[in-house]
Amino acid sequence: MIHRIVALLLSLLCASAYAGEGLDLYFVRHAQTQANAQGVHTTQTSSTFSEAGLAQVEALTAALKGYRFDAILVSPTERTQQTIRPYLEQSGKSAETWQELTECCWQRDRDDPKYVAGTEQVWRAADMIRQRYGNSGKTILVVAHYHSGQVLLAKLLGVSRDDLPGLENARITHLKQDAGGKFSIVTINVEP
Repeated sequence: MIHRIVALLLSLLCASAYAGEGLDLYFVRHAQTQANAQGVHTTQTSSTFSEAGLAQVEALTAALKGYRFDAILVSPTERTQQTIRPYLEQSGKSAETWQELTECCWQRDRDDPKYVAGTEQVWRAADMIRQRYGNSGKTILVVAHYHSGQVLLAKLLGVSRDDLPGLENARITHLKQDAGGKFSIVTINVEP
């Protein structure tokens, strides 16, 4: 009899814990490129890692092995793909490339049509994350960029991007969604 009661209580506890568990979202900005290090942005420098960037990829790959991701979403740019590729190869996991996560929103004038279009693009990604993964109890990883990352996190948190610190290269930021759908920051810019 006691075993049945304990089994029943455990099953109810597990069922209620799974229902509306929220979501764990980890965000990583790509590793440092030569463009980040030198301040000279060309196609070549934006897609080639600096020495520090290569070390960041190695450290990040090792750190991510300690997580269990249900989904990995990545920007289509070469620098984001290169940042996550070693982890994917070593873990046997795959990533889904989302165009909505590509770099945008670096214009200083927030009324600039390119800034507005970029913001709308990233907001679509935030909406897609909520629709696909919200309150699922899952853990996802998003690999993207400084500006688009700030816009994404701000949208999920319901704050202005001006309220967030800058996103550092290859650092891990963790957001947690509660059962009511609200996101909060657990950690930000943690070095692997």
